[in-house]
Amino acid sequence: MAGKEIDPLTGLETTGHEWDGVKELNTPLPKWWLYVFYATILFSVVYCILYPAWPLGTASYTKGVLGYSSRAELVDQMAQVREGRGTWLAQFEDLPVEEVAENPDLLRFAMAGGRYIFADNCAPCHGAGGQGAPGYPVLADDDWLWGGTLDAIMTTINHGVRSNDVLGYISRDALAIDVTNAILARVEEEGFTVPPGYTFEVAGDSEQQADALGDLLTYLPVLLMLMVGTIVLSFRSNRLAALIGVVAVLSVGLGMLSLWIGGYARGFNAIIGSVGLVGVAINGTIVVLAAIRANARSRAGELTAIVGETIGATRHIVSTTATTVGGFIPLLLFTGGDFWPPLAIVIAGGVGFSVTLSLVFTPTMYHWLHRDRARTAERPALARLREAWSS
Repeated sequence: MAGKEIDPLTGLETTGHEWDGVKELNTPLPKWWLYVFYATILFSVVYCILYPAWPLGTASYTKGVLGYSSRAELVDQMAQVREGRGTWLAQFEDLPVEEVAENPDLLRFAMAGGRYIFADNCAPCHGAGGQGAPGYPVLADDDWLWGGTLDAIMTTINHGVRSNDVLGYISRDALAIDVTNAILARVEEEGFTVPPGYTFEVAGDSEQQADALGDLLTYLPVLLMLMVGTIVLSFRSNRLAALIGVVAVLSVGLGMLSLWIGGYARGFNAIIGSVGLVGVAINGTIVVLAAIRANARSRAGELTAIVGETIGATRHIVSTTATTVGGFIPLLLFTGGDFWPPLAIVIAGGVGFSVTLSLVFTPTMYHWLHRDRARTAERPALARLREAWSS
């Protein structure tokens, strides 16, 4: 049996493994870490024996020696709560609301229960203090939409808001958003107003767009963090990541400029188009930056080299831009309404204008960010030029 091999530099035993001349040292885990690991394994085995742990198909599981069930425990706790409240709740069944308000003990019990019911069912929309939110009325003032008497409040709580739904059915070739805009324009032309205490709301396509926008804004920060992290790791430069971020913001501005030139209003489709526009716009910037950093002279900030690398990337950027814009031209020429044109004009116009960001703004900003390094790199060349001129 071969003896232990000791590394001469560290004095530690090796495992005998070697990769390209690099040997692996035998450095085991600390004892305390191993003991904790073994303890967790032992704990998991004991837990599986005592408590429910393993599923047996879709409708059964191992019960455990102790026979514990969190669901059964919850049922028992709920039964105890109902039993404790039973004597109080029985007094409410046959009493009018006015008499409950006159009884201090019942009123105190009702107020305590109502506080928790409000926190669970009402506060998420109306606010913890009843201050209201967009789309949800204020509950902390004396302005009542459906009546502020006890009877009216009881009716609203028990039966909800009284409303009439007017449903519209459109033909297959019509877009819901166009029909909605036409109806709202007609209502505005007629000067229609609702009496005090009544509201006029539009649901359907508009409501779904609001939900979709909320979902988009929910995931947008995560997507932005992933994008920024990927760019920083790729270029290993926070300044270049910031430059790409500036290009993304400017590209959205160019998309909104295209929308304004086309005479379309900002809406959900324009926002979706802006998200797609950012990806295409920063792609050109990334191509230019990759070309600049692939050349040692341009990477150092030398202006002539930066211009040369930018010109070399022009064909790729122009061809990508032309194919993108060309792909959205049919939506601009052969579709009407207010659904597809805003989406198409934001992407096509923004991508078209973003060529200036890729071929002019990006190399200019790169040279400006590396101006100090460029001066340092140009000094030896200037010295050689003066020496040659003097000789």
